[in-house]
Amino acid sequence: MKSNFLFQAGPGCFLTRFVLPGCLFVCALPAGLLAQTVAFTGTSTLGSGFNDLRGVAVDGNGNVYVADTGNNAVKEILAVGGSIPASPTIETLGSGLVAPYGVAVDGSGNVYVADSAQSAVYEMLAVDGSVPASPTIRTLGSGFKYPWGLAVDGSGNVYVGDYGNHEVYEMLAVGGSIPASPTIRTLGSGFSGPFGLAVDGSGNVYVADDYNVAVYEMLAVGGSIPASPTIRTLGSGFTGPSGVAVDGSGNIYVADFGASKVYEMLAVGGSIPATPVTKTLGSGYSYPTGVALEPVINFAPVNPMESARLSQSDWNSGGNSECIPCHISRAPRFTRVLSIRATHAAPQS
Repeated sequence: MKSNFLFQAGPGCFLTRFVLPGCLFVCALPAGLLAQTVAFTGTSTLGSGFNDLRGVAVDGNGNVYVADTGNNAVKEILAVGGSIPASPTIETLGSGLVAPYGVAVDGSGNVYVADSAQSAVYEMLAVDGSVPASPTIRTLGSGFKYPWGLAVDGSGNVYVGDYGNHEVYEMLAVGGSIPASPTIRTLGSGFSGPFGLAVDGSGNVYVADDYNVAVYEMLAVGGSIPASPTIRTLGSGFTGPSGVAVDGSGNIYVADFGASKVYEMLAVGGSIPATPVTKTLGSGYSYPTGVALEPVINFAPVNPMESARLSQSDWNSGGNSECIPCHISRAPRFTRVLSIRATHAAPQS
């Protein structure tokens, strides 16, 4: 993926300031996965044949993963050169899923699935960075009831938003992967219908809580959530937050299912203040659900500059599932994915 950049002289070295592209993926009706540029102009349809899309994730190579709930499948839309082409190859990953809701991918290409109907969390094991045609599928943990939200951190710990049990769980990795009988921790309390999850590089966990109509942050101590964590409420005025993501600068992205909007809460000094500036991103969404960020890291002689690709699922109803460009019209059922390209300048140091 190419980016504009500016070289500046520093003390004995050059610093590179990158203007990095990002992509917002929206599941919508009646088309599918759309790609839109920074000023919300110009879009392209990504894939087709979807039915009731829920979750969406993007890996570092630009491949897009969707939880195709109506088709009981998780699919991968393959990128070419870091972006999705006009007529992409779409592969169905694994089999035996029933109403998958959440999907996540780690740095090794392993794909994680929250299967709501089977109340299970699965891992499809990658081989050489991608999931093969007939992957090994592991069941991770047990005791879930309608798992919806899903996230994985850099250490391989897996976080589950359990909609039925009204809990957020962490399955602890050992040596970078979840063991056969993992330690499962309950994180925090007071949740009611946790829908979307995200975790940042410091171990803070973010929760989009459906019934409480709130977005929460559980603060990590020493890189993990303590037994009785500090829980902050971030922002206000949401109608039905269903997806949440965080970028490298601490900005928070929220898919508000009830308001049919996507918001960005701006961080100050790396965290969300008590009364954050909240921006509405784009327009024309209908029942957005999942939000995921694809990290894009560029290395300069002094330090890396970081940005992200924002991914969001938008719930819609009726019509055929396919992927097409930009502004969407819809109603209750996921059927397309829209990608909106945003440009962010990394801060200078």
